[in-house]
Amino acid sequence: MNLNVFYFRLLNEIDEMKNVSRRYEDDILQLRKKCTKLQEDLKAKHIECNALQNDIDYKQGSLEKHESDMRKQMEIVTHLNNEVLK
Repeated sequence: MNLNVFYFRLLNEIDEMKNVSRRYEDDILQLRKKCTKLQEDLKAKHIECNALQNDIDYKQGSLEKHESDMRKQMEIVTHLNNEVLK
């Protein structure tokens, strides 16, 4: 094979690879945009999840406090009923 022919074929292959790359540039750009959007959505959902978890923790704490208060009131009522019955 002649060196010039080989060189010409190599240049053609390089040009073809560049063309393939250019054809996919739009696809790659779109994929990057989608990836960025998904990362932003994921970050927003993570923040939302943390906010919801904080709300759940706050409400659980409130419920536990109310349960404790109710137990104390029941103990007081029971004690007072026992005193009245004596």
